[in-house]
Amino acid sequence: MSRPPPRQVTTHLHVLPESPWRTPLIVLGQPAGALVNSAVVSDAQPRYSPDGRALVASATLERTREEDVRAEIARAHGVSPSDLEHLTSVTVAGAQPAALPPLQLRRPVELGDGLYVCGDHRDTPSIQGAMASGAWTARRPPRPPAGRRRERRLMPASAPTILAGCTTAPTAQ
Repeated sequence: MSRPPPRQVTTHLHVLPESPWRTPLIVLGQPAGALVNSAVVSDAQPRYSPDGRALVASATLERTREEDVRAEIARAHGVSPSDLEHLTSVTVAGAQPAALPPLQLRRPVELGDGLYVCGDHRDTPSIQGAMASGAWTARRPPRPPAGRRRERRLMPASAPTILAGCTTAPTAQ
């Protein structure tokens, strides 16, 4: 079975004089729009904006020009498009694995021979999927490679050997 190509993500970064929100949140895009989600990331981590302005990160699943999504981003945050100061836009090819039906959730994290892997390609293609996969991997009991006795390690015996997965890396079934 061939795998679908990974999806690209374009992130547009803007600043606002101040956050339009009282608490950190992710604003979801509308079904007919290009915007997937947008967040004032400095609400969650103020150090992301050393000058105290509100740093807004907005994502689309296609290569978009900032001027084509500016009004949609502004609507999502209830501000005027002229309030948004564009910093940069970045498109990452292969940023997320495509999640086509039937979606295979919770793919195995143990590859055998004491090797573990985690990442959004093992769960749902999202930050949440990557975090869930990492937590799931970290809870696995360590096992020595086949045919070897348990060796003394500098790390605690309770820590499994983990390879951090990335969305573009081939994965074993």
